[in-house]
Amino acid sequence: MKQLLAEVKGIVDKYNKIDEVTGKNFNIFNVLEVSDKEVLICRFIFQLINPYGLHNQNSLFLKKFFDDVLGFSVDDEELKTALVSKELLIKNDRRIDLVIETKNRVIPIEVKIYANDQKNQCDDYLDWATKQNKDDYILYYLTLDRHYPSEESFLYSKNELRKYKCDGDIYEELEEKKLKCISFKDEIKSWIENCLEDVNVLDKNQIVDNLLQFLNTIKELCNMGNDKITDEIQKLFENNADNFKSYLAMKNCENDIKTSVLNEIFEGITVGAIDEIKKKYPLHSIKTDEIYDDNRNNEIKALCSGDRIGDKLPGFAIICNKKYINDEICVGIEVNKNGIYYEIYLKDCKARSASKNVEIARTINKEGNSDGTWIWWEWCEFGPNDKVDFCNPNDSFAELINKDNRAKFIKTIIEVIVNLYKTIEEKIV
Repeated sequence: MKQLLAEVKGIVDKYNKIDEVTGKNFNIFNVLEVSDKEVLICRFIFQLINPYGLHNQNSLFLKKFFDDVLGFSVDDEELKTALVSKELLIKNDRRIDLVIETKNRVIPIEVKIYANDQKNQCDDYLDWATKQNKDDYILYYLTLDRHYPSEESFLYSKNELRKYKCDGDIYEELEEKKLKCISFKDEIKSWIENCLEDVNVLDKNQIVDNLLQFLNTIKELCNMGNDKITDEIQKLFENNADNFKSYLAMKNCENDIKTSVLNEIFEGITVGAIDEIKKKYPLHSIKTDEIYDDNRNNEIKALCSGDRIGDKLPGFAIICNKKYINDEICVGIEVNKNGIYYEIYLKDCKARSASKNVEIARTINKEGNSDGTWIWWEWCEFGPNDKVDFCNPNDSFAELINKDNRAKFIKTIIEVIVNLYKTIEEKIV
């Protein structure tokens, strides 16, 4: 195992050095911190698929988008009628991320990188599409990993199709007519790679550079790694059963390692945050939100194995002494498959609403990232990837294997939670 790890480390170090020398790490999406910003990523895709985009390649990228991402081809006559829109405003102040319209069809595309679904969001987009008097319409749901929208957003699957669940073929056929899930990991990555191969683009250095940077951003978001590293590591296993057995032994430990690290983080935060708040607010009764205390170990195990228990995610929260009118406010953290995030929310889920959450966020000067669930939330950033991925470990997670780094991360989170608690105490009247 030690020998195998040493060989793998040598391969990784070599390509990391190549990236440094060639300047690959100087990615404009990362430099400007927009790599996970859905609106800005959508605007980049819009520029590519828009026949009138600044690339001046006419419908070249759009035609490939139909083939590689949407999964069907259109003839040149229909392609000439294509109009592409971004952030299209419809009823209920909804904005559809991308819309492609031709003489025959209307195609709304909803993009989700890390944001949660909003209530009835997909249904509203489909409702809009049905009223466009086109022969063909379908909602495309674009995510990192092709996951399905929540039932809260896409009620059609829950209500209209429930009666068909006894017949899987009919269910899938009807579902496909309404919504199709696509991913950055597969469809968008393949599309960009095919765009790069086109001979008409290869002499356009500026376009090629932007496409390459976007492709690298997609790989980072999806934890896909370097293809050349993968090829070289794969050679270590060719005709070598011992190497592969060593790999399997290490792989079998992965979930236990992730669970242990995440458990230690939660234990450190739980004790440390309460102790620090008690130092500053000794007269207040510190209470934790019990929904995060029950069964947390099992929730952590489920998350680290890429699963979850019902709608539960592991987290920790403290109930503030100050209330908003009669509603208790909680501050803390929660972890999902994309990373750990700070959160402020009303304890009673029945009391939550988008308007109330925005109003509270404005009161405490924490506007932004407010919706019908959260008063405010923000990622706990750490390491080279900023977000720590516990489902598919990234470089930021690897940094937390080091005990000193783990202690720094815990300390940072505690400081933020204490400051959030302080903000609630000082700003809420």
